[in-house]
Amino acid sequence: MASMIFLLSSLLSSDADHYYIIQRIGDQLLRQGEYEKCYRLFAGLQHRVIDLGQDDHHRWNTQLYIQYQIECLLQLGKHRQALDVCMAATRQSPSSMWFLWAADICTDEHQLQLALMMVQRSYSCLSQTNPIWNQVCLKERILYEGILQQRGRKLLVGNEGSDAMDMALLLPFDVVCSILKLLPVDNLVYCARVNRKWNCLVNSTPLLWQRLHFYRNTRPLPTATLALYLSRLNTAPLLSLRISNVQDPEGLFTTLCQSNCSQLYELELAYMQYTSQQSWSLFCQLMRSAGKALRVLRLGCGGFRLNSIIDLVATACPGLEILDLRNSLPLKDDPLYYDATSLEQLDRYGGELPSVLLDYAAGLPTLPMRRFVLSDHHGLTPLHLAMILIRSPRLSDLTLLNCSVNITPVINLLPYTRLQRLHYYDSHPTVTADLPSSTEVIPTSTTTTPRITVDTMSATYRQSGTRNSARDDGDSTMAHCSWKTIVLRQTRILTNDLLHSLLATSSHTIEKLDLEGNPQLTDISLTTIIQHRRHHKVSLQHLDNNSDTTLGLIHLGELGLADCTGMTELGLCTFFRFAPHLQQLNLSGLSSVTDRVLMTIAVHCPRLSKLDLSRCGTITDSGVCGFIDTFRDKNMALHYLGLVGTTLSIDTLAYALCHVQHDGI
Repeated sequence: MASMIFLLSSLLSSDADHYYIIQRIGDQLLRQGEYEKCYRLFAGLQHRVIDLGQDDHHRWNTQLYIQYQIECLLQLGKHRQALDVCMAATRQSPSSMWFLWAADICTDEHQLQLALMMVQRSYSCLSQTNPIWNQVCLKERILYEGILQQRGRKLLVGNEGSDAMDMALLLPFDVVCSILKLLPVDNLVYCARVNRKWNCLVNSTPLLWQRLHFYRNTRPLPTATLALYLSRLNTAPLLSLRISNVQDPEGLFTTLCQSNCSQLYELELAYMQYTSQQSWSLFCQLMRSAGKALRVLRLGCGGFRLNSIIDLVATACPGLEILDLRNSLPLKDDPLYYDATSLEQLDRYGGELPSVLLDYAAGLPTLPMRRFVLSDHHGLTPLHLAMILIRSPRLSDLTLLNCSVNITPVINLLPYTRLQRLHYYDSHPTVTADLPSSTEVIPTSTTTTPRITVDTMSATYRQSGTRNSARDDGDSTMAHCSWKTIVLRQTRILTNDLLHSLLATSSHTIEKLDLEGNPQLTDISLTTIIQHRRHHKVSLQHLDNNSDTTLGLIHLGELGLADCTGMTELGLCTFFRFAPHLQQLNLSGLSSVTDRVLMTIAVHCPRLSKLDLSRCGTITDSGVCGFIDTFRDKNMALHYLGLVGTTLSIDTLAYALCHVQHDGI
């Protein structure tokens, strides 16, 4: 995986002379043979220049930095990576320089056919009056002669030249099919146009058409096109079908009902238009024929009712694993789902379901899915959601996106389930009371819109259809969970007490904790996270002098405290002493991050690879350089360092650029 780039300080965008200073530093590194540091420097500069704009000055800078990168990669012997940089440059700003440079690299790697293609593509960027036109023509003739010589040697092993060069005829049939099965449908169609032999191979092999994915094209798929591809199956079964836009659902379902869908395990129809009663009848017929094999069902069901789909899945799809429904119609009126007393009770934290609903759900068929996603449904009530959850004993992952149920009833329903993950997002949240929530709040943007995600390690204490009893001390039942992932961003309601009720027993299991945008949290919340015993309360000063490793967060690998302005320097330093396995850390926007905090991180967090210090105005040049040197002395490497909005000098930024790994270099 490519390493993440270093983010330059915003001061670079205001003074072009700073780029020239860093460029001189790069020239010096190149002359000294420090190719890795030089590559990191100009890779970071290139991405920063791209972010600033695309005027002539920035475009020239980008080309210059790419040249430095290619030169460094060639000196390091990474020819394949240098070729990738060249190809990326041709896509960003096509130029004969990049094509010819790529041709030289391919020639050195003895890839003459690819080198010839690069030279031929360079003609589109040149005119015959260009001084290098003749040189390019000569390079083309030399490459062509080299290809002919290679081809002449290969002809000695075959009787017919065309067959000897056709890999589809040289390789075993099963190998060719395995390769072609990996291609999308549109690329498979292109393969059928190569020649008659390829056309016969592609169109007469049903195995290549068992997985039809049309999700890359947002235009409606004509039914006739789908029927053509399905006809190439002959009697072979269709295994997977994904369509992003269905304009004629009735025609689509008719075509599928006429095909062999007995082994269809995945069906995705992201958006359907103009559904009718006849479409629903055909869809039911399709589900009954393919239901036993179906494992994944994703529907943008604008014309189907949610309760109808749920009842159909319960009876026709016993092996379904994933059910994803979007834009379904409002539910039919049912007094059971709109009982005012029950709804009012669920809207208060700690509310329970009425026994009549539990008895009614016990007599309905169970739902088989393990993951359920419900998006943009505005007729859903908490009671109907409860009915779905109670009927789903295997459900471990629930996602609610822009539904009409607020978070309070959802939390009240958790004890009735065996859920391990909950994703909740509402673009128009309602105001709710403070909850001792065991949820994870993640905004989709920089706004304060809450999105809630829960990932628990163990929920075996929950019993389907039976609510857990609270402890005698009155704490939330959620405190009995051992959480693996908790993210609470921009909640505006999270306090130290709420966090304590949530994490009282999870310090030894928590792997990811993100509390971004909660300024009301203070150092008390940090001691809550560290102390794994419920009533073991000590001060920060005591923890700062404590060497008891049993208090450590042995699994915490990712932590976000961005904009938690209530934290202090002492609290941060103490906390990081007990988090030795941190790999990703976000401290952006904290004025309490000082040089002492950085040194504590460098000493006690040896596995750290990603650190964001953006908008931390109290860090100094010496602190950042000392932090980097400590990591380097321990043979540790940073893959990401965010310094946007800091007051660091240009020399410190250049020094950091040279020591942050990029693309594994």
